[in-house]
Amino acid sequence: MAIGDDVYDAVGNHWWLLTLDRDRVDTLLGESSVGADTVSTYSDRVTTLRDSYSVEETEVESTRAGRRHTYHLTDRRVGSLDRDQKIEISEVADAVFDGLDVEAEAAEKDRDVSTDWYAKMHRKQAEYTLDEFDVTDSYANTLRKNTDDPDIFGCKECSVDWLPVPLPNSVNNAIESAVEGLGDGNEAKHPPFHFYLGEPPTFDLVVKKFSPPKFGGAPGEASYMVQQAQNAYSDSEKARYLGYAAHYLQDMSVPFHSGAVLAQLNYSPSFFDPLNFNPRRDIHYAYEQEINNNIESASYYVGDPFKTDFEDGYPYYVSGVADACKELSDFAGEYGPGIFDAVLNGGKNSPWDWDDGSRSVFEQTHNCMSEAGGYLRGFLYEHEEYNW
Repeated sequence: MAIGDDVYDAVGNHWWLLTLDRDRVDTLLGESSVGADTVSTYSDRVTTLRDSYSVEETEVESTRAGRRHTYHLTDRRVGSLDRDQKIEISEVADAVFDGLDVEAEAAEKDRDVSTDWYAKMHRKQAEYTLDEFDVTDSYANTLRKNTDDPDIFGCKECSVDWLPVPLPNSVNNAIESAVEGLGDGNEAKHPPFHFYLGEPPTFDLVVKKFSPPKFGGAPGEASYMVQQAQNAYSDSEKARYLGYAAHYLQDMSVPFHSGAVLAQLNYSPSFFDPLNFNPRRDIHYAYEQEINNNIESASYYVGDPFKTDFEDGYPYYVSGVADACKELSDFAGEYGPGIFDAVLNGGKNSPWDWDDGSRSVFEQTHNCMSEAGGYLRGFLYEHEEYNW
């Protein structure tokens, strides 16, 4: 599932109010804390929105990630939401997210949820892949244990041009702050250097409208780490920087780091703050936690454990880590909107409800993990001269 630029241009990052099951929207509004009268008002807004901007899957395209079904407006002559309408729809979206939180709090009492995906998953992916290489334990351990560190320090080079358009500082700072808000509020940081979206849709932020050629700096940051490895004075330093570089490559296999990044940033303008964002890291983490929870052994609704996607297969050709990041981002990004929609539809703590027969969330996730394994093997193979 993909979202056409015409839909983004018309309604912005709250496109999911057009695709989410209609009854589900009302259920989440009812779970929210806004009150019965406001729920009725917000439900009417959704009805008006969907009547004005009806969408359908009108385009089917074969891509490397499979057949892509793209939502487009049924009437592309309709104009975009104006400032007041964007604010009203943002209020509805915030109430839906509030209902999602209330629902999750009740479900969480019955479910053990881990929040340390960023440390465990990066290391495990590297461990499974390194098992295929004839390397020393010292090399493997140094590289593996450093794959999670970028989530702690954020970035090293930090000057990659992650949003290459001239913008007022207020706009640039608001977007960067929103991306950083996708971290877990403790150690993990997600500055723009952990994300990448090639050819993103137009940003219409009320006070500024612009169309950047890219969004995010993961390819540049990964490339910087490889340069440091090439200039290192010791084998252990080389392995450390290669571990850092692998982190950014691994991040690109997560649809929430590419295709779903704008939806989770949740641009929510108000009359008092037209640059307000309310980032929703919880949906992102619910998805990543489910991957982590099924890495070694899998629940019935997942199929095979995700470790199997890293244990065998051929290395992909990797001429440079930046290009590999972009290619993997393009692949995983195809699934981003659909997986975001599925988590909302099923509930953060009910992953068995993410697939309703028409979606294939875990099949798609296996595809992303398999691609990550191929690129990770290719990346390590490219730098095998650093093995000691």
